Amino acid sequence: MKITMAALLSLKPLQEKLKTQIFPVKTTYKFSKLFKRVNEEAEFYTEEVNKIIDQYAVKGEDGKPRQNESGNGILLKPETIEVAQRKFSDLTNLEIDFDDIQFTLDELNDIKLSVEEFGYLLPFINE
Repeated sequence: MKITMAALLSLKPLQEKLKTQIFPVKTTYKFSKLFKRVNEEAEFYTEEVNKIIDQYAVKGEDGKPRQNESGNGILLKPETIEVAQRKFSDLTNLEIDFDDIQFTLDELNDIKLSVEEFGYLLPFINE
């Protein structure tokens, strides 16, 4: 199965919600495998984002990337904005071959999830 980096990263909040809940061993094993892979890919994503920032950001005197005026992002070199945005987009849309981890609806029956949270798990559900 292939899943985009964005879809995989959307599982991080669900991991936080479920990490202290108790499930049957088989379900716990599947969640453990799923979230281990999510964490590995999140680490890769962070490393790649940092490389893009390092390459395309305006840097201050201290050599660190400068924040934009609103303080919620990094200031990019004007001549590289399009290239940097494309690289960020490519990274977010990167398709990842994923282990065949599948849950049945019965395995998820006792878990309380919002519609949005359930949507994050849809690629991993086998009816």
